[in-house]
Amino acid sequence: MNALPSITMSQTLFSIILDKLTLTQKQEIETRGIQTVKNLFTVLDLEYNTKNVLNEYFTILGKYCGWFTFHYDVDENHYRLVFETELGHGWIEFLQFYIQKILQSLKVTIDNESIADSVLIVEFNE
Repeated sequence: MNALPSITMSQTLFSIILDKLTLTQKQEIETRGIQTVKNLFTVLDLEYNTKNVLNEYFTILGKYCGWFTFHYDVDENHYRLVFETELGHGWIEFLQFYIQKILQSLKVTIDNESIADSVLIVEFNE
C-alpha cells in the first residue's frame, strides 16, 4: 500500500497545539515536514517538482484534508498561489513558513508574499 503513517486529529485541537508553540518550535516542525513531503512523492512514485507539488500535494491537502482552500493561477511563468483558512493566526503562520520551506526545497525564489486575515498569497516566477 502506498501510504505514509499518519494520525487524524481535529482541526481545532491542532490549532490549539500550534498556538501553544513558540515560533522556533513551529519552524523546527515545519522544516522536518519537508522530508515527509519528499518521502510522500517517493512512495507515490512522483517526480518532486513544482507542477506536482501544486497539483498532487497542495491541491489534495486543500480538497481532502481541510488544511486550507487552495487555488493557483499561472500566467506564462508567473505563479500566484492562494491559501485560505479559518483555523486562526497560529495556523496561517505555520502554513506560511511550511509553504516557504517546500518552495525553497524546489529551488523556487518567492517574489511576493502576503497575509491578510485568513488568506496567504505567494507569488513567484519559474
